[in-house]
Amino acid sequence: MKQILHASVWRIRDFRRLAVGRSVAAAGAGMVLIVQLLRLTAQGAGSGRIMVLLLAEVVPAILCAGPIGRAADHRDSRGVLTVGIAAQVAACLVLATVPGFALTCAAIALLSVGTSLVAPVWSVLVPIVVGEGRVGAAVGAQQALTAALAPVGAGAGGVLYSSVGGGGAMLVAAGCYLYLAVVALRLKVRRRALAAEAIGPGLRQLLMPDLGAVRRDRLLWCLLSCMVPLVVVLQGLNVLEVSLARHDIGVSAAQFGCSEIAAGVGTVAGAALAGRIARDRTRAWAMLTGLSAAAAALGVLGVATTVIAYFGLLVVVGAGVGVSNTSFGALFIIRTPSELRGRVSAAVNGLMQTSSTAAIALGGLLGVLLGVRPAFMVSGVAGLAVLAIGAAVLARTSTENVPQPVADVPLPVRAP
Repeated sequence: MKQILHASVWRIRDFRRLAVGRSVAAAGAGMVLIVQLLRLTAQGAGSGRIMVLLLAEVVPAILCAGPIGRAADHRDSRGVLTVGIAAQVAACLVLATVPGFALTCAAIALLSVGTSLVAPVWSVLVPIVVGEGRVGAAVGAQQALTAALAPVGAGAGGVLYSSVGGGGAMLVAAGCYLYLAVVALRLKVRRRALAAEAIGPGLRQLLMPDLGAVRRDRLLWCLLSCMVPLVVVLQGLNVLEVSLARHDIGVSAAQFGCSEIAAGVGTVAGAALAGRIARDRTRAWAMLTGLSAAAAALGVLGVATTVIAYFGLLVVVGAGVGVSNTSFGALFIIRTPSELRGRVSAAVNGLMQTSSTAAIALGGLLGVLLGVRPAFMVSGVAGLAVLAIGAAVLARTSTENVPQPVADVPLPVRAP
């Protein structure tokens, strides 16, 4: 038992700071989104404006993936974190003034850019802080903590909006990001700024996301090629979930509000379990298994008739997503050369955001063409078909010939 505690990533002070800071910031992000959706609903905004708001959140992450990834790789980590968090805080302060719709979308876009700047630095710093051998445990611990706090942020956003108004809620969200700023300044290790390439990239190479390192790794490319169509097929069901729960299953408003908690419980358990995996091939199969469980549970949701079944299936979906995200997150950090981790992280995030955007449109279309329940069943079956193809390819994919990462040299700073 003492050996387990001694080896725990939670014993590392910088990891504790990073994990808690990122999770608190994730709670702030959930607070922002809920408050803005509630504000638009109260103003009588239609689905068109809500769609524009959601696009304002995802489009900047897609368009800026290339330069953001290179900044994470070539600039000092503290400087990148400072700029990204400053953008997040500024966006929250603008939203606290209860601006008009156009300025609200601009502030959400600025928040998205700041979040996109911060996220790749996490991928860069984790191996420096915990060591290459404990990346899997670190990713699992981070995913579990974020899954626990993110629903709390969303719930707190609703409560604050009702009690103190949207402006006060946005000031609390800004405080969440300021806490992350304190964490960034207190870190004892930093990623050194890497020298620029001898021949600078052209404009196209500078702006485009860099997935070259992923394509060169057969295992990562196999998994990413499987995940993208799966996100398109399954994530669009989020658009239809409220209709399924409220109208078809008969879930009350309060119970629907607790649905995020049920999914969060599953995600925490799945992430903690996946964080114990040590081998790359085992992680790959765990990812496909987790996604298969999630796809199957979503398909079964299409025929669920009781509230108990609804919550139970959400726990299964959350657990599958937790296993999948933790396994893939650890794989792409471990198997990507250290000097490319920032741009790969930004590129993968941009690709997932693109898939999510397509999923929103597909989910709405399936709901119109098939109806809510059939859309869940068809999407679940389609997801399982994609995963079956992915499993067949993975069985013949080698895990060898991984480029060896270049060692990072952390820059120690004096403790404050």
